[in-house]
Amino acid sequence: MNEVERPHHWNLIIDSPDNACNNMRKDMDLFSNIEANEIPATLRIYSWDQPCITYGYSQSLENDFYIEKIPNRTQIAAKRPTGGGIVFHNSGDLTYSIVTKLETTRLPKGIEQSCTHIHKAIAGMLLELGIIASIAKSTLYNKNKHTFERICFATPARYELVTIQGQKIAGSAQKRGKKALLQQGTIPFSSDYSFWIPFCKNTGFITSLKSKSADMESLTTTNFTFDYLAKLLAAHFEKNLGIILTETSEIDTKTLD
Repeated sequence: MNEVERPHHWNLIIDSPDNACNNMRKDMDLFSNIEANEIPATLRIYSWDQPCITYGYSQSLENDFYIEKIPNRTQIAAKRPTGGGIVFHNSGDLTYSIVTKLETTRLPKGIEQSCTHIHKAIAGMLLELGIIASIAKSTLYNKNKHTFERICFATPARYELVTIQGQKIAGSAQKRGKKALLQQGTIPFSSDYSFWIPFCKNTGFITSLKSKSADMESLTTTNFTFDYLAKLLAAHFEKNLGIILTETSEIDTKTLD
C-alpha cells in the first residue's frame, strides 16, 4: 500500500471541561510531545468549566480589560500558544486542538490551505445540525479588519467559517514548529458574555461581537449535549481528513502514524 492509500491512525481525546490555564497547558504538552516524536497525531476536543478567555501569543489583555479586577485571572485567562485574537469561552463551547507531524500530516502543506481543509470538516458537522456555514471570502475579511480586530470572533479570516448572514461561527489559529503543527479552534455553543462586562474597558466590543458572530445554540432548535457534538465533530474530521481515530483518555506515547 503506498503512502497515499495507507490509513493514518490518530489519537482522539474527548476531554473533561477545564479552565483556560489547564486547557492551554494540555494543548502545549501535546504539541511538545509530537515535536519530540513521542506521540502520534492527536485530535483533542474539550470545553470549559467556567467563563474563560484565551488570547493570542503576541497579545496582552491590558488594553481591553481591567485585569486586576478579573477573579482567578491566572486560571480563567490564558495566553494561547497560537496566534489570533481574544476569544471568550463559555461552558459547552466546542473547542478542539490538532497536533500532527508536518512530514506525515493529512493536511495540505500551507497554513491557509490546511486551515481551510479543517474548516470544511467543521462545516460538514454544522450542516448536520442544520446550520449552513461557508468559508469566508477575502473581501469580507478585509472589510471588517479595522473593527475590533483584537477580538477573534469580530473579524473572520479568509479561511474561517461564516453563516449565510455573514456572522463568524468558527475561528482558529495555527502554530508550526520544526517538525509539527498545532491547530486550535472553537465553535461557540452560546453567546453569553455578561460575566466579562464589569471587567471591560470598552463594552462596545461586546455589542459588536454579538452582531458579528453566531453560536450553535441560537441557530438550532435541539439541545445537543457536548458529548454528542464532540463525537459528531470527530466523525467529520475522520471523514474529511481520511484518518482513523482511536479514543484514549490520556496522551498515548505509542507511535501509530
